[in-house]
Amino acid sequence: LWCDLLKVEAIGRRDNFFDLGGESLLVMRAVARMRKIFGVDVQLRNLFERPTLAELAEAIDGMRWVANSKGSPLSEGPREEIEL
Repeated sequence: LWCDLLKVEAIGRRDNFFDLGGESLLVMRAVARMRKIFGVDVQLRNLFERPTLAELAEAIDGMRWVANSKGSPLSEGPREEIEL
């Protein structure tokens, strides 16, 4: 995703999006793609606050975990009791 947007061949985990040429228009495009790919509500501020690939990946993992736990059957309504 970053390689495509930033037109670079390779990116390391600690590379900074903005140091690689990222600017505001690319931030908006990156966020839109991340929302589509990962299915979470990534915000513009997430990329500004966590500009390295590693930091952003960690934030997205957290968002996905929260989103998945909210929709899990264990977190919904009353449970049926089953005799074992």
